[in-house]
Amino acid sequence: QDNKKTLYQQTALADIDLEKFLFMKTSEVLGQLTSRGENLKSVVGVALVVLDNMIVSNLEQGVAPSELNNLRKEFEALFQQLDSFKSEEVKFRRLKASLERGERYADNFTADIIDVFQANVQRLGERLHIDRHSVSVFSESFVRFHLVFQFSKCLDYLSAEVRQKLNLPPYVPISIFKQGGADGCRGRVFHVAQLYDCLKVNNRGQKMILFIDQADGTEEIPSELVQAIILKHDLPQLSHLAIRARQTKILFVCCENQTVFNQLKSQNSHESIKTVKLLNGSLSFADSNLETKAPQTQTKKAAFKNTPDSEIESKYQALMKQKDFSLVQLLVQANSAPQKEELGSKSLNSLKLQQVAASSKGLFSAPEQVSIPMSVPICLNYSQPDLYLQLKNCFEELDSLKTTEQAQVEAVRAKVIDCQERIFIQ
Repeated sequence: QDNKKTLYQQTALADIDLEKFLFMKTSEVLGQLTSRGENLKSVVGVALVVLDNMIVSNLEQGVAPSELNNLRKEFEALFQQLDSFKSEEVKFRRLKASLERGERYADNFTADIIDVFQANVQRLGERLHIDRHSVSVFSESFVRFHLVFQFSKCLDYLSAEVRQKLNLPPYVPISIFKQGGADGCRGRVFHVAQLYDCLKVNNRGQKMILFIDQADGTEEIPSELVQAIILKHDLPQLSHLAIRARQTKILFVCCENQTVFNQLKSQNSHESIKTVKLLNGSLSFADSNLETKAPQTQTKKAAFKNTPDSEIESKYQALMKQKDFSLVQLLVQANSAPQKEELGSKSLNSLKLQQVAASSKGLFSAPEQVSIPMSVPICLNYSQPDLYLQLKNCFEELDSLKTTEQAQVEAVRAKVIDCQERIFIQ
């Protein structure tokens, strides 16, 4: 048994070394192909090799194995047909759709890895006193040394070539703005050489739209005031900066054409106020105004302190004084006659899905659900006024601390958890 175990371990280590070797060799081959401007078929061939090996290492326990197999079939069909593409637009549009599907897989793979690893890595890093930056980029480092990173590099090259073939705008969307909906993002325009230079400009506490000349992909988003970034050159989709942009949901677009980039800069002058949208692959700027400043920590603290809640208090205190008052009754009523105000829209829609499943005659099923209405924790809070006051004071203290004051943050966090446990234990 011991010999078999040793053989298994040696085989696993050999497999890991082979994957590392393939990673480096793929990088070398891709570098040669792209520098020589090779045809699309050569790069699709490299992508196929990478996909084959990703499927082997992914097996059944990996990230979306069925989607990975479907991608492999699509790229194999494209590889066989590329010679007949010539200048037919519809075929290149099909290739473009496959590339976008591949990019979505790479993005989902990265997001899944971060979801699985990062919380545990954070806790372990704190216990071992490892540098915070090293901890924060651990999961991304794993991705950048995985074959999916080489697959993403193939997609980046192919996407640029397809955009040129289809005569599409030279914009590469890295992240789509999702904080303010379809109206686009509004801010004061700044022209800077590098991303961190935005910390030196006088932004007057207002949101920023940045035109940046150069970025290497290792940067962080330096401020919550950054709403949009237009970069002068392309950037790998799985670079650290690209991942951070998608996590913060800002608009981030790379411009492959320097002439177009310079025209955009000249049309949107330094410190002008604009609204920018990404529409059908093109950037659209419009004159705008900034009437409100971005929320600051002090403002948040003051708002929390001064928010009048006497109406809420009186409503729930009156409710709790009723003879037949029961938290269980609140729970039952909220679930038997669900209302958005009590449960929130997500819970409400989930309950509706459960009802549809029940009446679908077995076509599909949904798990049974009980939602805790907002009135339950509110009543629990007001039933323990001293503890609730301590909890509010803890939140105010947290607001006043900087994110770098980790020890103090952890101490206050422990107080918050203690207060909540004592309030909700009943």
